[in-house]
Amino acid sequence: DQNETNKTTPITSNNFIQYVNDGSYNKTLIHRLVSNFIIQGGGYTWPSIASNQIGGYPSRVSSKGEIINEPGNSNLMGTIAMAKVSEQPNSATSEWFINLSDNKNLDSQNEGFTVFGHLLGDSIENPLLLNNQQTYNVNYSESSLNLPNLPLINLQGNLIEETNYFAIKSISTVNERPSEIANKYNVIVSGEDLEGNQSNQYVIVSVKDIQGETINGINGS
Repeated sequence: DQNETNKTTPITSNNFIQYVNDGSYNKTLIHRLVSNFIIQGGGYTWPSIASNQIGGYPSRVSSKGEIINEPGNSNLMGTIAMAKVSEQPNSATSEWFINLSDNKNLDSQNEGFTVFGHLLGDSIENPLLLNNQQTYNVNYSESSLNLPNLPLINLQGNLIEETNYFAIKSISTVNERPSEIANKYNVIVSGEDLEGNQSNQYVIVSVKDIQGETINGINGS
């Protein structure tokens, strides 16, 4: 969801939408998973053939060029931000990541990582986001590509099949809240103890009336 954050990150949001609208993110990999930190995608294509065949390796998503950094929103759990090159604050192109925990250190690292959206409803409960997927350090000798934290599923031996990857088949924009999460919301509750120590809790809320019936808002509210 970008409805609120794109007001403070117009360049980043528009850049992301361009990749969505022209199909650049279709059939792309989730190529990096670091438990309790982030998952990352938007950088590589999803191979349609096995890794032992010619061309059986991920290719780079075609870049539309680097964009200006727009820090300011905090990298809290469930937020979506742009990845970039170390020590190059204005180097973001197509790669994005989802924060799996409160990564406030990213708010200032490399002049801040631009948060431009957040997950809706209970989508943080997607199995890939629950930190229990196995990752592998994979070298594709044909292309000299190394993916050191690649999440894979049901891997048998050293051969990677198309179905072993976590990937995005297709992605598109929507104009209204999906019906599957029409009455599910997430909020970040912040608290402070007597000594001034602050902490956050990610909470998923299902909205129902007192008789247990779902409440339907107006215009998605």
